[in-house]
Amino acid sequence: WGSRCSSSYVVTTHLAFQFGTDTLQVRFAGDPVTPPINDEAFWLSLQTTLVAAAAEVLAIPLSDIAGTYRSQFQAGAGGELVMYDRVPGGAGYVERIVGQLGTILQAALDRTRSCRNPLCDLEGSCYACLRSYGNQFKWNLLKRGPVARWLEQLMERRINAAVS
Repeated sequence: WGSRCSSSYVVTTHLAFQFGTDTLQVRFAGDPVTPPINDEAFWLSLQTTLVAAAAEVLAIPLSDIAGTYRSQFQAGAGGELVMYDRVPGGAGYVERIVGQLGTILQAALDRTRSCRNPLCDLEGSCYACLRSYGNQFKWNLLKRGPVARWLEQLMERRINAAVS
């Protein structure tokens, strides 16, 4: 701090902690084409929707799981979601998400397609669908309409593939 230190004793201290947990990478390839990773509004809205839908389907507190998104490639073209347990050591939620991914995608579609708040606009969001205290600084980016349209196409392709 600008003064002379009279001690010759130095202590190395780590101010971070690492803990192991389970993670899930979700990549969407083919049709429908996902928007580029620099479309922050789409990816943040998709990530928020899927995490909330997973918590709802698994009947767990939203604070026990989380997610983020990132580029799959160095060039930054394709994106992927990463979901993880927020419980140190993992609580098995990621494994349950994998087992119920179809149900979670449907719950995410339902959440974005229709909000129980009649004043919520498709090109926005509210506390009933996507907003929370934790994402308050990004509320202007949370839009359920583009995610609903994309998920509709994804689910339609998934159903058609299952029938074929």
